Amino acid sequence: LVTAAVGATTAGVGKLNVAMTANGNAAVATNSKGITFTQAINANGGTVNLTGINKNTGGGKYGINFGGVSGITAASYTVLGTESYASTTVGSNAGVYFSGTSNFVSTGTSLINGVNNGQSSAFTAGTWIDNGANVLFDAGTSGNLIIKGSNPNWLTGVRIGNSGNNN
Repeated sequence: LVTAAVGATTAGVGKLNVAMTANGNAAVATNSKGITFTQAINANGGTVNLTGINKNTGGGKYGINFGGVSGITAASYTVLGTESYASTTVGSNAGVYFSGTSNFVSTGTSLINGVNNGQSSAFTAGTWIDNGANVLFDAGTSGNLIIKGSNPNWLTGVRIGNSGNNN
């Protein structure tokens, strides 16, 4: 859980390259978590690479969760989130999940990729922007952003909306 802003506070003063990995290898599966952000990362022209794997056996779990007022400002970023628990009874999980107000700003090539192995319902998307989320993606005039997601069991790649209210 990241609850404090990460990065530069003064524009142009020092680049920050961020690499963060959560493998979800807790001894007890219900303690396994990915990465949850409630604040933003500002790499001040540096790069950001995030990898989050969630092996939790409960519902409502995510490889990487962008909630609160979060996001990334960087020259380029890579976000790889995986929900690895292949449950047939637990729903509403995602590899990468957006639930708050998030801004993603870059000038280079960036990638957001969510993978979900859940088998319980169509509400197990690879990448999910939930109802009420306010997400801005800005790759500038020279950047490139790729957003993708996958779930081999339900063929639910990228989902926008929640609990069947919006698809």
